[in-house]
Amino acid sequence: MAKLLEHKAKATAKDQFDRSALFYAARAGDLDSVNALLKAKSPLNDGSIHEAAKELHSEVVAALIKGKHHPDFPSSKEQHEGRTALQELCLMCDGSKGSTKIEETIRALVDGKDKKANPLEKSRNKNALFLALDNPNPVPVTKALLDCAMWKHMTSEENVYIETDPETGTKYYFSPTVYVSRGFSQGPESENEQLLKLLVDKRGIDRFYAEEGAEQPPDACGMPQAIIDAEKKRSDREKKLREKELDHQMKLLHEKQAAELKAEIERAKHDEELFHKEELAQQKREQKENDHQQALAQELEKSNQKQGIMASTANLKLQLQERADLQKQRATEARAKFEEMQKARMIAQKERALIQEQELKAHFTAQANAQKLTLQARQNQLVAAAAQQKVWAAQKLAETHVRENMQKAAIKERQDSQALALKRGTAKEKERAHEMQMQELRAKGENMKLKMLESHFSGKQKRIAAG
Repeated sequence: MAKLLEHKAKATAKDQFDRSALFYAARAGDLDSVNALLKAKSPLNDGSIHEAAKELHSEVVAALIKGKHHPDFPSSKEQHEGRTALQELCLMCDGSKGSTKIEETIRALVDGKDKKANPLEKSRNKNALFLALDNPNPVPVTKALLDCAMWKHMTSEENVYIETDPETGTKYYFSPTVYVSRGFSQGPESENEQLLKLLVDKRGIDRFYAEEGAEQPPDACGMPQAIIDAEKKRSDREKKLREKELDHQMKLLHEKQAAELKAEIERAKHDEELFHKEELAQQKREQKENDHQQALAQELEKSNQKQGIMASTANLKLQLQERADLQKQRATEARAKFEEMQKARMIAQKERALIQEQELKAHFTAQANAQKLTLQARQNQLVAAAAQQKVWAAQKLAETHVRENMQKAAIKERQDSQALALKRGTAKEKERAHEMQMQELRAKGENMKLKMLESHFSGKQKRIAAG
């Protein structure tokens, strides 16, 4: 790399995937090439630090931060989806490479002198811890992140995942423990128990609640004080509204019942008047009948007196008295029956009013319970959607790995081809150099021969001249 840069290779050049040489050098962990490219002013924040972090090259990460690459820069590369370097590491690194490499790389990101990665920074409503829980091998990544950075933020109210209900637009907040226990995490379910133990050991607490002003789910927990106060105000306000509505409906019911009672009383009065008129008419008929019978009895008595017969008169008077007593008894029974009927109707009216009030209260209670059931049903739907999201995320992650492996294979093929061409060029260069050396040796030999012949002829000429 240094020789290429010495020969004026552009450090800012990018390939068809919009990736620079620094991007590939960082991914490969080639520290010398990275330093050379940084010295040559390769572009900043090009996703290089994300690749180095994902591949757990801690020294390269430190060099890039020193070279002014920001650890909290949200990468615009398609495969990074706006994540920071720490978030990319937590979601995409290979946890099987060992906790030491993971911890060293995390510390390089969060313990920098000039720039430090913020573990609470969110990408699509998830901070680094939630992304670590989504890693295909979440336990070693989560453990390393907790040990190196997140342990101090476990009770923070900011350490929550935000899920928005697509139907109502209500935001729900989940702490890491609830995120795992409710099945929102994208990692293998078989590791959930171990993840929960890690989180609880680091003082993780359950938080699950709706945003301020929204109705809280029945199993809400760990709400911030502001949410608690807002929920109390909301519930008190709704309680007052329900009570006001119930009072209004009860008032309407009472007015209806009063009208019905008034109508019932009017009907009772009317029935009483009719009964009284009928009773008077009956009394008149009976009195008329009695008067008629008494007149007959008197006439009979007079006739009997003339004839000296008294027994028949006494018997007739007794019959008349019995008839009068029977009429009084029937009148008393009719009055009692009428009053009992009126009393029964009033009791039935009161019972109907009581039943109506109970039904109205039951209706309001049923409405409140229906709202709770609807809210719970929405929570269940969100959990089901999270399960579907988990499947989709796993597929997408697998596709990403396949695509990256294909790209790596293509790059390796090009590198091998370039290396082979370089070897061939080197061999030809060596052959040419050898040929030049041979020619130089041959030229030197010819020069020596010429010098020897020149010396020979020069000596011969001298001997001839001397003789």
